[in-house]
Amino acid sequence: MTDLINEPNAHRLIFGLRDTGYNVKTAAADIIDNSIAAKADKINVEIILRNDGRKLVYFGDNGEGMDPKGIFGAMRYGAAVRGNPESLGKFGLGLKTASSSVCLKYTLISRNSPDQALAKLAWDLDHVAKEEQWEMLQEPVTQDERDMFDELCGETGTLVVWEKCDRILNKDYVAGGTQEKGAINRLAESLSKHISLVYHRFLDKSDGRERNIDIVINQMPVEPWNPFYPACSAQVL
Repeated sequence: MTDLINEPNAHRLIFGLRDTGYNVKTAAADIIDNSIAAKADKINVEIILRNDGRKLVYFGDNGEGMDPKGIFGAMRYGAAVRGNPESLGKFGLGLKTASSSVCLKYTLISRNSPDQALAKLAWDLDHVAKEEQWEMLQEPVTQDERDMFDELCGETGTLVVWEKCDRILNKDYVAGGTQEKGAINRLAESLSKHISLVYHRFLDKSDGRERNIDIVINQMPVEPWNPFYPACSAQVL
C-alpha cells in the first residue's frame, strides 16, 4: 500500500454523528454556548411551525460575529482550537453534532461589522449523502434570513438556522395542526426551563460570578432558576 490516507465515508459518518447523545434541549444549549463564547449579551431563540408542518429553529446573537473565513472554519467538523482557553467549546464538534442531532440541514449566517455583507454556509446531510463527499452548500441569503438576522442579531452577530427538523418532536402529528402547535409550545416551555437552570449564573443580574446575558425564547425572557436556593444557604440540614 502506497496511499495510507483513509478518509471516512461521508454519508455514513455525517449520519452516524447524529446519534451522539443529544436531545433538543442539550443541543440548543450547545448552540447557546457558542454565542456566549462569542461575547454576546443578547441571545434570541425562535421555534417556528409553518402551516405546512415545516419546523425551523433560529438562534440569533449579538456577539462578535464572523467573516466568511471564520464561518468556513466554524463549520468544519473538528474546528480549530479557540484562542480563549476558557471557551466552552473543546473539540470543534458542538455546532455540527448538536445541530445534526435535531435536523437534516443547518445554516450559519454571520458578519463581524455592520458594513460587511452577510456570509452564509450550510450543511445538508441529504446533499452529502447524494454527493458522497464533504461538500457544504453556499446558497444566497434569503430575504427571510436577512429579516431574521436583523430581528434576532442586530448589526453584528451570528444566526444559526435549523431546517428539515425531523427529530425536534417525539411524535408525528398532523402537519401544522392544533396538536402539533401545542407540542411546539410545550417544547419552548421545556427549553426555557432547561436554559433557566443551565445558565442561571448568566441570567441572574445579582450573581457576579458571570457576566450578564439576556436569553429570550419565542419573545419570552428566560428567568434564572438557581437549584441551590442561596436565600436559604445558611440553613442547617
